[in-house]
Amino acid sequence: MVADTRADPHLTGHRDVTERGIGSYVSAPIVDGEGKVYGILCGTVPTGHGDCGSP
Repeated sequence: MVADTRADPHLTGHRDVTERGIGSYVSAPIVDGEGKVYGILCGTVPTGHGDCGSP
């Protein structure tokens, strides 16, 4: 989870974040029955949400 992409040093200025207007996001892997990652589920919003309890 990234509560505020503008405050995250790894994402500040990242093209996908700035062009798509991603303010915060959360993602989780989708794992099959054998433990292999099948895909990723993620959600985004255009505004940052402060701390949100992120580490």
